[in-house]
Amino acid sequence: MAHLLSNKTTRYLVPQISDDYQQRSLNQFSILPDKVNLVAKFLAFITIITFWWLATQWGLVNTTLLPSPQDVFWAAVSLWTQGGLSQTIALTFLRVSIAFMVAVIISLPLGIILGLEPRLQFWFSPLTVIFRYLLTVALMLLFIFYLEGNELTKIMLILFGMVSYNLLRITEVIKDVPRTLIDTTYTLGGNFQQIIFEVILPYAWPKIIEIFRLNVAIAWSLVMVTELLAAKIGLGQSLLADQPTLHSSQVMAYLLILGGLGLAIDLFFRWALGVTCEWSLE
Repeated sequence: MAHLLSNKTTRYLVPQISDDYQQRSLNQFSILPDKVNLVAKFLAFITIITFWWLATQWGLVNTTLLPSPQDVFWAAVSLWTQGGLSQTIALTFLRVSIAFMVAVIISLPLGIILGLEPRLQFWFSPLTVIFRYLLTVALMLLFIFYLEGNELTKIMLILFGMVSYNLLRITEVIKDVPRTLIDTTYTLGGNFQQIIFEVILPYAWPKIIEIFRLNVAIAWSLVMVTELLAAKIGLGQSLLADQPTLHSSQVMAYLLILGGLGLAIDLFFRWALGVTCEWSLE
């Protein structure tokens, strides 16, 4: 007598029970703020630039350590026109992207399994916690020794840090899925595949996107450390190369480039959250 759960049933089962949670997640990371918030953010940016410019013009700071905004701008233009900056950014971005995608492929299904199976979590949880507290830098020499300091070394270091953070957070999110949703789906004739793809993931997806959005910042921190210690080309290595010569304007230019990349990635995840969870607004 058991029958498969229809798409229409699973489409409305989760939103009816978890609508408040999903609506809060979408409102929290809305990519379409109202006009007041948009103007406030723009004014805040202009205010910071203005105070920065005034501090350098009035001699309140040492311009050797903190160059003026116009000096940083022209340093960025100079770096771009000299060539090599686009390659440096692309290589750093590629390292982070590969490590991030592999970390998602590993941590997402494993986190779902651990969240649904307490006995497996009993064995994996202590290892995950230990790995979180291991300094990636402390493992650098081991990775260099075993992997001979090649490109795989850099990706593995980033991947190591990403998986440990993602896995623990995803496991907790899956554990928070109400058991009544799963039991109701089984009662209606749903199978395990439908439980995963039509109940658990729709319910937990906004929070999972948030985890990825926050943890990608960890990946960028790790790639900076990795490139500082074991890379010849990359944004981290470029920062290290300019520090001894006191090219503070170029250092600030690199830092602003990093900040711009981080902002772009953050906006991408906010957009992805709105697109992939659009069904919860219906």
